[in-house]
Amino acid sequence: TTVTGTQWAHNNGTPYLLNENQMMVFFGGINSDDITKRITSPNGLMASVVQRMSTEVACMSVARDFVRVRAERKLFPYVDHTYKPEDINGYPIPGAVDAIYENIRYLHGWLLGEWLPYGHVDLEESYSLFYDTWMEGQGALASGAVSQNLISTCQASKDQATGLKLPDDQKITADPDYTVRAWHAVLTYLMSDYRFIYE
Repeated sequence: TTVTGTQWAHNNGTPYLLNENQMMVFFGGINSDDITKRITSPNGLMASVVQRMSTEVACMSVARDFVRVRAERKLFPYVDHTYKPEDINGYPIPGAVDAIYENIRYLHGWLLGEWLPYGHVDLEESYSLFYDTWMEGQGALASGAVSQNLISTCQASKDQATGLKLPDDQKITADPDYTVRAWHAVLTYLMSDYRFIYE
């Protein structure tokens, strides 16, 4: 919650990792009944919990962060959800490409604590993930294989602080350029890294 601004929780606010009927026991927790010993070494089930958390939190966080004013964003201080790496003719948009790259560099620092120099192989891989996902999404949108509309849990239609509905011109409920979902991929990738979970 501190890092992304979004809590991984049920609609009623109960965090998944603190609920013994959900992920708490799977992630090594105890219920002080039939499970009384904590798991101290990661296993496959725990890795699956991390994968699910990273996927769901990325989905919930991206659009919600973009509707905040840029100075208050936790994840995207350098870009807006409208920033695309290429124009309609396939030519790079230099300002947008630079901003996307800088935001990826920021996410590596913010999420993993690694402030990497420009051109570092890890940054290049993360940018490639963004770009490849965006390109694949362009094709899927053009063919009608996917909808422009985001699934409800990935939308931003309410103010996170107040719970009030956002004005229609501020809501993000669709992703016609596939940029929101490209950022989902990057965020999922980084939050799946063991360094995000374990210090």
